Amino acid sequence: MIGLVLLIAVVGLGLALASRHDNVAASTGGGGAAQTDGVSSAAGQPNAATNPDTGGIASVTTATTDTTPPLDAASAKAALDDELARDENPAEQLVDHWVPQLSSKRAGLAADGITYDYPQIWANFLQLRAEYPDVLLIWSGNYISYKSTDFYVTVAPEPYSDGQSANQWCDANGFAPNDCYAKFVSHNGGSDGTTLLRQ
Repeated sequence: MIGLVLLIAVVGLGLALASRHDNVAASTGGGGAAQTDGVSSAAGQPNAATNPDTGGIASVTTATTDTTPPLDAASAKAALDDELARDENPAEQLVDHWVPQLSSKRAGLAADGITYDYPQIWANFLQLRAEYPDVLLIWSGNYISYKSTDFYVTVAPEPYSDGQSANQWCDANGFAPNDCYAKFVSHNGGSDGTTLLRQ
């Protein structure tokens, strides 16, 4: 009988110790650091991305990057040549008319404090197209009315029967005299008398 009482006492003591151990483990996470609502102690600590000024909400700073980096020379030349091909048919509608010429550039040309290369010529065209979406890029070598045959030329698709009218377009759009003037575009004749500069 005494043995049975001792056995019950030992079992009871063992259960009590086991229960106490479980309570300690629950309150310390088994590693001595307190847990709250099942969130690990590591998650409860601030980290480098936590901004105290936003109530502990992580503040992620993403560097703004340009997804269209400047083109290299080969890519810019390919872009220019692709544009020439796209604009060839609409440009033919301007043949034997005066048009406002907005730019004329070739690789190696020094103008406006810049020695132009293909990326700069492409950037110049894009800048003009951003302001005047209908502009066309033509190759001077395709037209007898150009003395030089290796220029990328940007023109406004505004055909006129005389140079004065083309120059009035330049005036109306606020271009400086050297930045826009009348050019006669043709496959016939020659280059004499095909440019009318503005004063």
